[in-house]
Amino acid sequence: MLLAGTGTHRPASRLPQAPAVAATLTDVARCLVERAHLAPDRLDVLLDPPTPGDLGEALERAAREATSVLMFHFVGHALFGPGDELYLATGATVDLFEGTAGYQALPYALVRRILAGSRAEPAVVVLDCCFSGGGRPVPAKAMDQPLAWPGAYVLASSSRDPNSWALPGVRHTALSGGLLRLLHEGDPEGPAAFTLDHAHHRLARSLPAAGFPRPRREAGELRELPPLAANPAHAAPRVRQRPVGAPGDPGSPYRGLVAYGPEQAGGVRRARGRDAVAGRAGPAGAQGGAAADGAWGAGVRDRRAAARHRAVGLREDVAAAGRAAARAQGRGGPVRGADPRRGADGGAGR
Repeated sequence: MLLAGTGTHRPASRLPQAPAVAATLTDVARCLVERAHLAPDRLDVLLDPPTPGDLGEALERAAREATSVLMFHFVGHALFGPGDELYLATGATVDLFEGTAGYQALPYALVRRILAGSRAEPAVVVLDCCFSGGGRPVPAKAMDQPLAWPGAYVLASSSRDPNSWALPGVRHTALSGGLLRLLHEGDPEGPAAFTLDHAHHRLARSLPAAGFPRPRREAGELRELPPLAANPAHAAPRVRQRPVGAPGDPGSPYRGLVAYGPEQAGGVRRARGRDAVAGRAGPAGAQGGAAADGAWGAGVRDRRAAARHRAVGLREDVAAAGRAAARAQGRGGPVRGADPRRGADGGAGR
């Protein structure tokens, strides 16, 4: 990866000085190592390249050594020269319309050719620049020319005014400063890991809200973007573990109660008679038991059915005792356990 930028220019240059460039490069380099876990030996930082040849050689070296993702992050002035061709300023940039432009600034067409020839993919280009005409008006069509190529991702500022790119007295330039804030502070609504697309989506909101132009994004036939860095504000969703059979378990017919199981069967049988009486006496019984919640997991209708079953059994027991008494009386003797004062039909004896 190559971080490069030009903030210091010759006195005769038409470009203003940009003291924020040095601090921006330093902080972006530190952030990529600390937040994106980039190995320091895979990162080159070039501040104020004296000539276009120095910047081009550093870019060629980065393209040759890269094996996976190739990233070129440039902070400084970008200028449109003769023929509306785009150039990246260096320490030699004075006036692109005076003399040979390629001796003063690096043509962006050469940047594309160097990066496109690398075996690494994708190639990521961040142009944190003020796009200007070097003191001349910038034609509208010049800003519309494509920046990406197949296998490349370009994130660029769209500023044409130096004061909307690097504010006086502010440590960072606009685009890189917004990216630094995102990687350090995170996004509570963002994913667990940022990609460049998420960074663009967030910066496209935050930069205009701060008075800066909306950044530009171009992607040329990319398969998938690798994660850029972890989101420090991302909170993993909590998964509530609930034991089986705990209050509120879906297996329970009544919300808030433990599900009914075979081990509660005995308690239900012993309590059914009492609950049936209570169901008839209370308002829940008057409504057919629809509002009653049994503590043992059985419905009111089940308890009433059990009560009716016991009542039928009691009547059968009484009738059997009466028949036994009648048979005993016919033989002339009382029935064991029967009251001699009562008749065979259960009434009082005469």
